[in-house]
Amino acid sequence: MTNPAIASQYIAEDMDAKNWRQVLTKIDELASAPEKWDYAAAGLLSGYATDRTKRKDLIRFVKQNRDILSQSEQAWGEAGYALVNHDLTQMVQAHFAGWRDRPNIKPWMLTNLACAYMNDDQLREAAELSDYCLGLPPDHSFPMHITNLAHCEANVGDPAQALALLEQIVLEAETPGTQFEYELARAAATARAHGGARLSRAWNAIKNARRYHPQYKLEPGSKKSYQRTVKTVGAQGGMLGKLRAWFHLLQQ
Repeated sequence: MTNPAIASQYIAEDMDAKNWRQVLTKIDELASAPEKWDYAAAGLLSGYATDRTKRKDLIRFVKQNRDILSQSEQAWGEAGYALVNHDLTQMVQAHFAGWRDRPNIKPWMLTNLACAYMNDDQLREAAELSDYCLGLPPDHSFPMHITNLAHCEANVGDPAQALALLEQIVLEAETPGTQFEYELARAAATARAHGGARLSRAWNAIKNARRYHPQYKLEPGSKKSYQRTVKTVGAQGGMLGKLRAWFHLLQQ
């Protein structure tokens, strides 16, 4: 394997068959070739991320390979994705500790740290991180950082700034997850910026968010964003608005 990226193909057949033990054996065989290990481990972590039965295996792998993960690129970023998907917020933050000292940091690597901050209601920290990432050379994660920052501004910051950020998004070109977060940010920002005059638009945006991502309840981060937005919008409508938000969340 002269190309390190081919290492992901080296484990592909066993990954498809969910032959986890064999995958781990092959990854161990690549320990003396860090770049190949990086891609193979990233493939394993991607598999762990979407398999709810692999939570304990994920925790074990990250803890046992902490040192080599810290020196990797693909696997370091992918570990964050897997940990967020299993709602291991504290592990995410520990995993990414010291990220400012890493050379050649890329925005996509930090999307899951931003999500972990948001899941833990650390919106100021999430906003600061996504704002920092938007100052780096752009990559495919920029829409996620824009909607993350807009969500934070919409709920606890400047709603006008949130609406301005959302103007950078071409909604039809984005993934359902980004479309979901876009509509939630738009709902909270509209409600806080315009109050009762446009509350109906805010509630319609929440409805649109559910349409884009009907399975949001199955993802801890998406569910948390949804709940936060409903409470923010409800709070702008006085007692009746709060009751509507309470009843809305009760139906989840």
